[in-house]
Amino acid sequence: LKNVTISGVTILNGGNGTTNLLGAGIFSSENLTLNDIVLKGNNAGPLGAGGGLEMFAGSLVMSGCTVTGNTAAQGGGVE
Repeated sequence: LKNVTISGVTILNGGNGTTNLLGAGIFSSENLTLNDIVLKGNNAGPLGAGGGLEMFAGSLVMSGCTVTGNTAAQGGGVE
């Protein structure tokens, strides 16, 4: 797996709420580090998972992040 770091961004309003997605904001299958990220208003749909963030594989480290107002059938914020 690769090591991926994302810092200092806002991911806003990903997904359209009708398509069933995995990770409307972020989908990852790597070792992911998020620093000072905002995940807000992402919608993975009525049967989707991980509205804000879907971790399919790998590890997740979050520092100073805000996860709010994301929706999905499973894991509205993070799954």
